Amino acid sequence: MTDPAEIERLMDVANSDAAVLEDLDQCMTRLRQAQLAKAALARLDAGDLRELFAARRRALGERTR
Repeated sequence: MTDPAEIERLMDVANSDAAVLEDLDQCMTRLRQAQLAKAALARLDAGDLRELFAARRRALGERTR
């Protein structure tokens, strides 16, 4: 392989592993946070959830006006 453009592309890909791992780590952190949030919401009783959803709808409605 002697195509300079292909060699350059391969070098870029080979050197991107640190950035890719950092992105993956950030994604895993967000996934863990989402799972913890779902677990916390699952522990709320139905009345609290209804109040939460109603407050969210009101807040979202106020932002679109």
